[in-house]
This record gives sequence, structure tokens and C-alpha cells, in this order.
Amino acid sequence: MVASRHSRALTWTLVAALGGGFIVSTPLWLFPRQPGGSAPFGFVVAATAAAALGMGWAFAFLIRGFKAMDEFAQQGARVGWYFGGTAGLALSTPLFAFIGLGGLHWLWPSVPIGRPLQNAFMLGYFLPVLLQVSGAVLVEGWWRLSKR
Repeated sequence: MVASRHSRALTWTLVAALGGGFIVSTPLWLFPRQPGGSAPFGFVVAATAAAALGMGWAFAFLIRGFKAMDEFAQQGARVGWYFGGTAGLALSTPLFAFIGLGGLHWLWPSVPIGRPLQNAFMLGYFLPVLLQVSGAVLVEGWWRLSKR
């Protein structure tokens, strides 16, 4: 029984990862690469839609994989994501400050520096962090309200 639950959870996780990766990478095959310049409008729209569909696919099948686990494995996943994710985020913050303030240029002088690059790096770091924290707050709020 335990092996069967484990293999079902692993199967759903593989379906999530492989299917999501395939969907997200599809626009790369449909649109020919153009050297230099910005990406064509059609590619941007297709890649954005593919990213949304691929992540929706992955999320749906990861939920199925989570539900296929027993309670012990589910709790382990929760603890791993909560404490491991928080620790990883905490460890990334000093690296973010170092790189964002131009410290990488000291170690590797060929790395360009400048305000536009710094702004792009900061936005690239803060967007996933902001959305991860927002998602956690919303889900916890929903969970608390649903348990009243």
C-alpha cells in the first residue's frame, strides 16, 4: 500500500514536471529565433500564454501528487516547503544585496554594472518573492477562514 501511494505521488509529480516543461517550451519550437533586438509580439504572447498554461498544468498535477501521499509524507512536504523555503529565502537575501549593489563586478570584472541592470535584477528577485509571500498569506487566510 505504501509503495503504491508513493509511486502514484511520484507519477503525478513526473506528469506535472514533464507536461509543464513541454507546454512552457512549445513557443521556442514554434517561433524561429531572431538574433538581437526584442522578441516579436507573437512570441511574447505565445510564451506568456504557454507559461500560464504550463504552470497551471504543473500545479494541477502536483496537487494530485500531494493528495496521493499519506499524511506523514504530506506533513514532511509542508515542513520542507515552509522551513526549507524560508531558510533558502533567508540565505538568498545577502547574495541579493551583494549582487544587486554591484559586488559581482568585483569578483568578475567583465560582468556589466549600471542602474538599469541593477533595477532589472532587483525586480527579478522581488517579483517571485513578493508573489510567494502573497500566495502564502492568502492561502493561510483562506485556510483559517474555512476552519471557523
